[in-house]
Amino acid sequence: MRISSVLGGLSFGRSPSRARRPRFRPRVKPLEERCVPSFTPVPAGAVGTNPWTVVAADFNRDGNPDFAVTNSGSKSVSFRLGNGQGGFVPVPDLTNPSWSGPVPLAVGQFTNDDIPDLVLGYHQVDSGTDSGETDRFKGDGQGGFDIKGGVGVVGADPRSLAVADFDGDGRSDYAVAYAGTNSFRITTVTSDFSSNTRSPISTGTAVPQFVAAGDFDRDGKQDLAVADYSGYAVTLLVNTFPDPPPPAPAPRSLVASLVSVKQGRKRRLRVVVRYADTGEIKAEFSSPFNKPAYRGIAALALDTNGDGTPDAVQVTAVKAGPRKKTVRSVIPL
Repeated sequence: MRISSVLGGLSFGRSPSRARRPRFRPRVKPLEERCVPSFTPVPAGAVGTNPWTVVAADFNRDGNPDFAVTNSGSKSVSFRLGNGQGGFVPVPDLTNPSWSGPVPLAVGQFTNDDIPDLVLGYHQVDSGTDSGETDRFKGDGQGGFDIKGGVGVVGADPRSLAVADFDGDGRSDYAVAYAGTNSFRITTVTSDFSSNTRSPISTGTAVPQFVAAGDFDRDGKQDLAVADYSGYAVTLLVNTFPDPPPPAPAPRSLVASLVSVKQGRKRRLRVVVRYADTGEIKAEFSSPFNKPAYRGIAALALDTNGDGTPDAVQVTAVKAGPRKKTVRSVIPL
């Protein structure tokens, strides 16, 4: 301390009056220009006993966020519909006596109708065995839900749900982490709300506590990250579902026309079939009515098998003479 004081007072060749002295310039910034986050508690109303998982979505499609909460003690799911001003209106709970401690809850789009659906995981103890099951609920777009099936006993002690499109069919699927059996399962949901539960995936000695979905390797497929409660680690599971089949090509319209072509000293009619969108020629052939007796010749593309794509050309003509006669010829493409 004494040496520092002495050195601090030396100017090393400069007079004390010319020695540089540090200047302290405080910076003042008005607090009004800062964004200070703050929250004010607003009572949302009482729910069931031992609330556990909360999810938010617009259940009644009025443009205002709503929320649902699982009540592990009262074996129910409570719903509150938002009014857009921070208030919520209670609606009847979902209850089921067979639910024993509903814990995980997630929102999905299982039928692609833009109405939020729900999937619920719960466990029940039967004869000393802790089993885990899931139920799916179809939203009606007015804040109500109907149970549409679920998955029976596939593990023990479900702790977490992750909703994503794992198989690439455009509909929500879900993964469930079972802490009691050190495993998780993926359930894919079909368009009629039925399900296909995949074989369990073991996590070994890892206890899967929470699971989250995301495209971690940017390959367009949803992967999974599983938190290991006992091993203090996170396991990444890369999605290896096969790619969905490519969509069928859209039907392309065809346009048939007649073109006069000079062949030697005579002119002949040819039928030219083109794609309507690009003008590319698909087929070209001689008209079946090239004799002078035929008049008013016309060509029309036809869809004979009803698949939306023209597969034939109908050539129509009027045969001149005392008794005019309309003749047709259908030529496959």
